[in-house]
Amino acid sequence: MTKKLLPLLVLAALSGAAHAATPPNTLVVAQGLDDIVSLDPAEANELSSIQTVPSLYQRLVQPDRNNPEKIVPILAESWQADPAAKTLTIKLKSDAKFASGNPLRPEDVIFSYTRAVTLNKSPAFILNVLGWQPDNIASQLKKVDDHTLTLHWTADVSPAVALNILSTPIASIVDEKQVAPNAKNNDFGNDWLKMHSAGSGAYKMRVYQPHQAIVLEANASFLRCCGLTSEQARGRTMFEFGVWADTADRARFLDVLRARMMLI
Repeated sequence: MTKKLLPLLVLAALSGAAHAATPPNTLVVAQGLDDIVSLDPAEANELSSIQTVPSLYQRLVQPDRNNPEKIVPILAESWQADPAAKTLTIKLKSDAKFASGNPLRPEDVIFSYTRAVTLNKSPAFILNVLGWQPDNIASQLKKVDDHTLTLHWTADVSPAVALNILSTPIASIVDEKQVAPNAKNNDFGNDWLKMHSAGSGAYKMRVYQPHQAIVLEANASFLRCCGLTSEQARGRTMFEFGVWADTADRARFLDVLRARMMLI
């Protein structure tokens, strides 16, 4: 039987509503959502939000699902490392797009890292390992051309460590053109992103009702490093999109999900 990508993925709190008739082409995952503070990748740091963010956003790189020690490109096409200069020169995929349809630009990467460090929310310590701080982040990121940028760090870490840090959820790339207009009081769109999404992941936010439900809709612009479009990925849940680089860990999670959280 050929799998189809679910146009809708619903995460719902455990309640009688979870047992209601499920519309066609929709997966309902019943689980607790009370721990979610924010779905902004610069702030998300709880179990439920960390499970959701990788479905909405992509990073430049991530660990290979079959070999977690290996870092593979996602939004990056390639990179060149200079250990002595503590720099990575990143070439972006020219065909990468956000769910909005906006193309990925170096400005989006610079905006994403700058806001994550400047907002200084709970997961920011991960990027701080690179020596990135609110008072120096602007000088560490530079656009080279329309598809290339250079990242510099001040800490005494190798390019391999830097790439591993950039594979974490806080290093997710957001669509500046969509987020910036929704910024208020210099919050880099943080308040807006608590309830909305602006990423390039397999899904985009349709509805978020705190403590009740998250409704994700398939992202037609989705293009993974393996070449899967959203049409080709139909039928796979967010938990099957490589959220966990460790395949054994992912399998254990799916077992728990099936046993305890009532896949409907």
